[in-house]
Amino acid sequence: MITENPRHRYALDVVGQLFPGTEVTDARSGDDAARTFAFAPSARRSRLLVPTRPRDAAATALRAYGGRLTRQARWSYRTAARTLAVTGPAPLRDRLTASSYDGRRSVGIDDYLADALGRPVSVAVHLTPSRANRKPIVQALGHGERHPLAFAKVAVDPLTADLVDREAGALAALADRKVDHLLVPAVAHHGDFAGHRVLTLRPLPTWFPGRSPTIADVAAATREVAGLADRTRQTLQDSSYWNDVQRRAAKLAPTPRAERLQQCIAMVTSRFGSADTTFTASHGDWSPWNMWLTDRGLLVWDWERFEPRTPEGVDLLHFRLNSQLIRGAWTRAEAGHRLVAEAADVLSHGDQSDPPAHSVLLYLIHLGLRYEADGQAAAGAALGQLESWLLPAVEAGLAELTPMRSS
Repeated sequence: MITENPRHRYALDVVGQLFPGTEVTDARSGDDAARTFAFAPSARRSRLLVPTRPRDAAATALRAYGGRLTRQARWSYRTAARTLAVTGPAPLRDRLTASSYDGRRSVGIDDYLADALGRPVSVAVHLTPSRANRKPIVQALGHGERHPLAFAKVAVDPLTADLVDREAGALAALADRKVDHLLVPAVAHHGDFAGHRVLTLRPLPTWFPGRSPTIADVAAATREVAGLADRTRQTLQDSSYWNDVQRRAAKLAPTPRAERLQQCIAMVTSRFGSADTTFTASHGDWSPWNMWLTDRGLLVWDWERFEPRTPEGVDLLHFRLNSQLIRGAWTRAEAGHRLVAEAADVLSHGDQSDPPAHSVLLYLIHLGLRYEADGQAAAGAALGQLESWLLPAVEAGLAELTPMRSS
């Protein structure tokens, strides 16, 4: 029996969702059921469920999975993939099996993706961290193929259904735009499976040689994303963006955290509402884990948070925040204050026209409102605890600033 842990519980749940009408149970190596999945790279450090059949599928899934953020992680996943290419899934002893109650094969996500892609597939499932927008990410694997045929995002609730549909719309729009500094996924299929919205994407070649980018590496691509919508300048209080911020803030569930965020928004409106503010498009989750820099260009995925109208600098600030957190350069407690202090340097990589101190506060409010509206704290996401890092930085920053003047 696999040691009980949150990702194991999630694995049981998600396999049940992807294969409705089945009983999901723990298994051990040697189980030859058609829908058996092994925990990889191990049960204790489970990040992926890989199919045990066909024999080469586990190596294919690990080869494309990730491990891109650090050299050690890249070495670890490549080594595991090479091992499984020789041995098959035998070293992965801890497994789950999805078995039909009546002995007949039930329709699962593998059948849905086979129909969408026009060929038989097996599937691997990413076991992602707890957060409000958590949803199954599924690799579609073709027999004998060294790399996945597609990746699919499967919505599990209204929030994730909205995000899946938003990403489909964003990628459809991007397909008609010429971009020079980044590569984006192509939509293979967008539809429904067992009551779930599903977006199926052709894979970007994340297995190409490359590295995790720095902020200097992504500067040109950031400017290109910002230019995907018209660059506009308008007083903050008269903008549709800020009106939407106020409307969404008013609808938050009453909590001390939400009340502090609402007070920050009211203070910004009072002190800086008449100031001209620049708005551009943004990717919305411009983070190292959504990118891979290769000699063919910057690969960028996860476009579900794309917006055509946000305060300028949102993407650069988001990249800096997440790159410093994930590499351990900043603690969560200091992250908000450090970002405010370093905003001018961060935004120097873009076409900045507004004062950096104001841009970073608008960004933090933008992020805080998203996390609070999505319920990230309740879902267990550490950064959803806004009172521990984001709100103190915004409140301190507002106390130090003088109001902007209209240009």
